[in-house]
Amino acid sequence: ALGGGLKVGICWRSAMMNAERQDNYFRLADLAPLASLAGVHLISLQRGARLETWDAAGFDPVRFDDLDLDDDLEGQAALIGALDLVITAPTAVGELAGALGVPVWRLGPPDWTRLGTSARPWFPTMHLPDQGQGMQAAVAGLARLLTGLRPS
Repeated sequence: ALGGGLKVGICWRSAMMNAERQDNYFRLADLAPLASLAGVHLISLQRGARLETWDAAGFDPVRFDDLDLDDDLEGQAALIGALDLVITAPTAVGELAGALGVPVWRLGPPDWTRLGTSARPWFPTMHLPDQGQGMQAAVAGLARLLTGLRPS
């Protein structure tokens, strides 16, 4: 129903936020540069998202309000499996996308799970941009993907 273009799932924070974990995540508004790219449909995979979150973002991602992202793991997996790409903070959404073999860009600070690389060996479809390049790398990478889809 969304038509042509890339279907990109987005998740920007953990549902289990606290002061200690806050620096690992970003705001929905930080994803606005992705929303400005023509040919991209951003689909919210965010658990526990509230309506006020959408108002502050400056753009409105696609939401499937009849899908309970908090309690319907099978439905969430089906939605992720239908996407072209998932861009996420370090959350369970990224782990599920990686387990399903869906391309996923996990944005966040480096951690031991990279094993000194830009990937995680157990999720070959997961890419982890270097810290500080996260959102810029995602925008540039998505623009390159879109260019590859456009006819010459």
